[in-house]
Amino acid sequence: MKRIFVILFSIAIALVAKTQTIHDFIPDADRGDVVAMYNLGICYQQGYGCTPDLGKSFYWFHKAAEKGYAFAQYNLGTYYENGESVAKDCSQAAYWYRKAAEQGEANAQVQLADLYFFGKGMAKDEEQAVYWYSKAAEQGIVDAQYNLGVCYYNGEGVAKDKDKAKYWLEKSASQGYEPAKDVLLKTF
Repeated sequence: MKRIFVILFSIAIALVAKTQTIHDFIPDADRGDVVAMYNLGICYQQGYGCTPDLGKSFYWFHKAAEKGYAFAQYNLGTYYENGESVAKDCSQAAYWYRKAAEQGEANAQVQLADLYFFGKGMAKDEEQAVYWYSKAAEQGIVDAQYNLGVCYYNGEGVAKDKDKAKYWLEKSASQGYEPAKDVLLKTF
């Protein structure tokens, strides 16, 4: 339920950002309104009412992230992970993903888990990866469910448990995630 709310909230913000002009957000953002800052980040990222400018998008996401806004923290993490408008820096990505993940932002939880699993920007830690995949999987994120199932199947970061592996793979497959369907067909 929480995940559905997060998705609907993000869509609503994006629609507001798309239907209002960028100038509608600037006064509130300048006064410190974190949602207006985030909306400006979206406007500049997507080109809503302006020419796309990832540098300005980064600036506004950073301002909102510094104020603790989880969605902005997640977006800032993706900018650092992908090297968009800033030098690629997986340790900074992990920093911002963790801040958002600790607030329950499921996409950030998956990204943080991936960084732990592959040791990008930090020491590889499969147990931490499983922890964060579990948090996101419980919120219904299909790729987290899949990854968690694979971790249980292979005993990566957690004791091997084919029943739990099958459970999480089936959860992911039931939502149409093809890689989970493939693994289930080949292994169970």
